[in-house]
Amino acid sequence: MLADTTHGGMRERVTRGLLACVGVLFLALGAEALVAPVRFASRAGMLLPAPAALAEVRAAYSGFFVVMTAILLRGAWWPAQTRSAIGWLALLLAVFATARLCGLMIDGWPGEAGFRFLLVEATGALVAMACWRGLAPSLAHRAAAERR
Repeated sequence: MLADTTHGGMRERVTRGLLACVGVLFLALGAEALVAPVRFASRAGMLLPAPAALAEVRAAYSGFFVVMTAILLRGAWWPAQTRSAIGWLALLLAVFATARLCGLMIDGWPGEAGFRFLLVEATGALVAMACWRGLAPSLAHRAAAERR
């Protein structure tokens, strides 16, 4: 029994570390979208020809990445939120990868950078899903299940 507890604790620590690392990465992406939207957009081959386009990147991308940072870091610091946060990350990355696959089928080859993004997002989704499946539901989930 001690081995199971230790292994489960290690799995949770690794998952929480992953959440913290991705959270910091997302915070950096959100900050870059806010302060350097042209550089941020150029990684995906996008041009921002007008102030409205700059404002859109600043609002949508920085807002999105900062909110995801909050969700991920909350899961990294509060164990009761870890499983939920890694589940959101798995869903997000799976949607990103699926959208890129749709773009590949509809629009054609996205270029080497776009394909690398697809590989990273698909791999990240699989890793996050494996972490999610490996964590036991929180006490709150168990209590709710017992009331049913």
